[in-house]
Amino acid sequence: MYFSRLLIIMLLIFAFSIFGYSQEASQNNQTVLTNNDILQMVKLGFSAELINAKIKSSKTQFDTSPTVLMELKQSGVSEGTLVVMVEAGGKANTISTAKSDSQLEAARTALKALRRLASSTEVGISYVNYTPLVAEVKTEVEDALSKIESGNLKTTIQSSLDEYAFAASVWQATWRSDFIEGQLRDVAVKKYGVQKRGLLKVVWRDDFLAAIWRQARNQFEVANNIQSQLANSANTSANPEDNLVGAWRLTVENNGQKAEFDMTVVRNGESYVATLRSPFGNSNGTQITKKGDAFSFTFSEQQKKQTLTVFIEATVVQNTIKGSMSFNDGKQSGTLPISGIKLLN
Repeated sequence: MYFSRLLIIMLLIFAFSIFGYSQEASQNNQTVLTNNDILQMVKLGFSAELINAKIKSSKTQFDTSPTVLMELKQSGVSEGTLVVMVEAGGKANTISTAKSDSQLEAARTALKALRRLASSTEVGISYVNYTPLVAEVKTEVEDALSKIESGNLKTTIQSSLDEYAFAASVWQATWRSDFIEGQLRDVAVKKYGVQKRGLLKVVWRDDFLAAIWRQARNQFEVANNIQSQLANSANTSANPEDNLVGAWRLTVENNGQKAEFDMTVVRNGESYVATLRSPFGNSNGTQITKKGDAFSFTFSEQQKKQTLTVFIEATVVQNTIKGSMSFNDGKQSGTLPISGIKLLN
């Protein structure tokens, strides 16, 4: 299944109800304070003392460049709050670049163990062999995770492990049947986008397992990307043009609804390539047009007799992304705001 189907299901329905049903937005991600959050609290009349306390007790992803600080000041943010924002940004950068060698080694150990699961599911593995392999890898990964501080790296490794373990439980619960029924069937369709097939519109077990493993591999790839970023963070000669490279969590919002997905960007010579990842599918090898801090890319997919085209254009501001996502399926079109934060630690 292609990534653009996720956009139809999770995003377009928020505005136009194309498919007549809704998808629950993710509620499992840690809240990260941004400049917009501060502005909203100021507009609502929150005291500077309360705002500062919230900043100090939260994960933050602030843009504190001189121009932005002046704009924040003009928007009513107090100098005291601006100081706290700058200090929080400095602390976050220190944390993100100061991972100890032992933590990075623990992450490599966990990822190496997870790679065994990823490889086994891609080449084919039996139920008899899969369950004990999950148990073995689970022990190794959890031991490694105990040595890693809380953050995006630890969370994504844990998420990948959880997906592989969930696949084992699904397989165990359905090993006598080739198709999925009951509550698991709803999970397969609504959370993982598994298609019902055949005259009886059944959800096949193999399709469900493949969808779970895809999401497990997605989380593995994001974790691997974060680990690589951290390992390379000591390279002070890094090209500032590479600010787009890395792992990102993108958010599209409309009418109070929110959809989140991951994007990893790599650089090949002078080219930038993005992979968009979600439980519903991936869009691989999407070529990015980049000029300075601004970038854009387009992808499309044939949906029966319709072609959906999606165009994203945005700007990287420090470790955040702001821009828009436009879409057109030949019958309906629109534009929604899109934002993102870099998964740094």
